[in-house]
Amino acid sequence: MAKDHYHALELTQLSDALGQLHASSNAISFFLASYKTGKATIGQIARLCQMDRSSGYLACQQLVDLGLMDEDASSGTKVVLAKSPKSVLAR
Repeated sequence: MAKDHYHALELTQLSDALGQLHASSNAISFFLASYKTGKATIGQIARLCQMDRSSGYLACQQLVDLGLMDEDASSGTKVVLAKSPKSVLAR
């Protein structure tokens, strides 16, 4: 299902699954914002979540450690991308 078509119930299930993986509330917000946004810098996603950049870095690192976020620095600027919700729900 395309990410534009996710309903509130599906996003709630995804949020619950992240909580069961012991993700912090900031990490959950960061993941959902990143998923909706696509590739973006940590600072851009943190702004969308209305959190400071250092909190965004902590949230992103937690998601990377859980294997739910990809990082790419090949363009010279580090961007991150949330993995598919299927990978979250499969855990």
